[in-house]
Amino acid sequence: MDLIVVDKLQPFSIVSKKNNQIIFKKKNFEINISIKPIDKSNHKSKTNENGFINKINYEFYWGTEGFFPVTEYDKIQIKSNQKTIDLPKKAFFNILTQYSRQQKYFMTKQQKLFI
Repeated sequence: MDLIVVDKLQPFSIVSKKNNQIIFKKKNFEINISIKPIDKSNHKSKTNENGFINKINYEFYWGTEGFFPVTEYDKIQIKSNQKTIDLPKKAFFNILTQYSRQQKYFMTKQQKLFI
């Protein structure tokens, strides 16, 4: 297994950015990502002994450093040549954001996507 330093990867270029949607492109790949405001009533959170949230919906999550997120990914779609893949929500349900900003997306030579 090769270790990859994410800072050394070249990011995708942004080709469109509006409201809660952003589209990235690199070579023959296009990534369409939508976020939406999180509905707290659909999520259960658990705090640790310091009062920080460490689980949402009984799962560890990424992106908010112990605070309740304000947005969540709604859709991640990847297009390559003539093929379109809609990632299932289970693939990104625990990646949440504290701020309404977009993350960076990278692809390696081995065609692995990093968010």
